[in-house]
Amino acid sequence: MDEDGSGTGGSIGGLGYWKQNLYLLQERAPKPIAVPCNRVIENRPPQYGNEFHGLIDRVEVRTFSFFFLVKEEP
Repeated sequence: MDEDGSGTGGSIGGLGYWKQNLYLLQERAPKPIAVPCNRVIENRPPQYGNEFHGLIDRVEVRTFSFFFLVKEEP
């Protein structure tokens, strides 16, 4: 088969191979860990619960390495 540069081996059958690999990669990815915020946040968006952290400074973010945070961007 000629390689067409798309990484599919030049055939539609190769597309299934890449979709399968993408699925497996997603399955092996670390699962997010929600970190509840213990501070009172004014104007907390109603769609977020206690996982909303609002504005977080750089030092505080470092303590949450590898965690899933919902935060506000300045």
